[in-house]
Amino acid sequence: MASESIEEIHDDEPCSTEPRYAGPCYTTVNTTHTVVPRYIAASIDNLLVMILSIAAAKAVGSEKPILQASLLVGVYLGYFFLFEVLFCRTPGKFFTGLVVVDTDGNFCSWKQTITRTLFRLLEVNPLLFGGIPAALSVVFSPYHQRLGDRLAKTLVVESRVLRRGR
Repeated sequence: MASESIEEIHDDEPCSTEPRYAGPCYTTVNTTHTVVPRYIAASIDNLLVMILSIAAAKAVGSEKPILQASLLVGVYLGYFFLFEVLFCRTPGKFFTGLVVVDTDGNFCSWKQTITRTLFRLLEVNPLLFGGIPAALSVVFSPYHQRLGDRLAKTLVVESRVLRRGR
């Protein structure tokens, strides 16, 4: 199995001039010991987003089923997109001490977040095998990534590891 950390060599320059990204780049991004916390985070997030989605759909009323279905999907995708674009983590990831970063250890961009979010439709779709494709991908990939992570070039890592790497 491949090494579970990605090494990058950086100058002493900040990763970006944007305040959100200011600061030194991390030299090691490590995905060791993230499988179980990711499972717990996903369980927490799916419970929260299910409650929010159902509440939004019920607020519309049963006489508009297409709008209800659209709200279910929109709230589900919006939950993950908004939390990850604003904080690089969802409430579940926050609770379990995880954060989404790019492969250099920087906060993920909004484009990376869109990619991750849209691939949830394939990987975590209750009509298409539930979360099995995502779970198998996380367990068996060298860096514990979903397909959406691989395409977005992101990793889910422990936030304390990032703080230590600074």
